[in-house]
Amino acid sequence: MLTVEVSREPDRARIILTGELDLGADEDLRAAVAEALPAQRVEVDLADLAYCDSSGVNALIEARLKLREQGVPLYIVHPHGLVASVLRVCGVLTELSDPNL
Repeated sequence: MLTVEVSREPDRARIILTGELDLGADEDLRAAVAEALPAQRVEVDLADLAYCDSSGVNALIEARLKLREQGVPLYIVHPHGLVASVLRVCGVLTELSDPNL
């Protein structure tokens, strides 16, 4: 089960994911991305994400591509443990992370 919270700061929106990002939870992420706009930047906080499978990775990539079309960068923050390992094995951990952090 995935819980999604969207918070706003003056210069960014933050999508906080808790639980599991897997098949069926991708719609929750899409809705959160829509709710986060307008924003200058979107961060997806993975600190409380316990699990992510390939459909979750795909949802993160799709979210980034959708926002890029609108000129809004999307980055993941606080990946750890199994989630970081899955993102690394899929070859997207570095691509989705903010190079300035």
